Amino acid sequence: VFRSTLLFSDSIHSLTDVLITSGAFAGDRISAKKPDKTHHYGYYKASAITSLFISVLLIVTGITLLFSPSQKPDKNSSYIIVYATCIACVIIKEILFRITAAYAKRNNSMVLKAEAYHHRSDSLSSFAALIGTVCEKIGVSFAEKLSLVIISAMIVITGLKILVSSVKNLSDRSAPDCVTEKIKQSVNVNDKVNFAEVKTRVSGEVVFADVYLRLDVSSLDDFFATLKEVKEGARALEDENISVNVVPIENNITICR
Repeated sequence: VFRSTLLFSDSIHSLTDVLITSGAFAGDRISAKKPDKTHHYGYYKASAITSLFISVLLIVTGITLLFSPSQKPDKNSSYIIVYATCIACVIIKEILFRITAAYAKRNNSMVLKAEAYHHRSDSLSSFAALIGTVCEKIGVSFAEKLSLVIISAMIVITGLKILVSSVKNLSDRSAPDCVTEKIKQSVNVNDKVNFAEVKTRVSGEVVFADVYLRLDVSSLDDFFATLKEVKEGARALEDENISVNVVPIENNITICR
């Protein structure tokens, strides 16, 4: 209607938001499914796969907008309506960011966290469109192209950040050192526990850990009593999305798993 490349670019970005948000919530629901016959370890990586698709779509959108043909706004159009549209987009997208970020934090969802910061980049891009339109109105000739570059860069950078995070989660990377230390503290119930090895991997929002222990015990009853305490400590981490498999070993021979 207004023949503005900036508003057209922001509208295309908003259209992709609808598709991406739908995919994000679908991926989050799938990742929350319980393990079954076909997925013994659950569907935790579904969120990382969804985030990967979101990142690719964002990068493609940003590059496409950067090379979109430039149009000057219709001089007969009301700039007040244009300004109002941009301001409304900024407010709505910022509200969406805060709602999605709160939901992602409450449910410890990687895909919804990525979507939340996607909304934040949307609000900033709409703000850039607003600034570009204002500058163009007062006669700054390069304002439209500069704002378009800023919008495209924001979209691409957001996509790259999500892409890197998704690839890391899909590659079974190890958990941060602070998580490993938390696991050790939880299972180190007394001085009878000696760590042989701790292996971790991140799958979506869940950390899986294999903890190999040597138990300094004098009898079989003492062994099982200590092992019970260790496993209770490990179960306490389940509320933090950390799944621990305790493997006691003796003379490098596994005696219980």
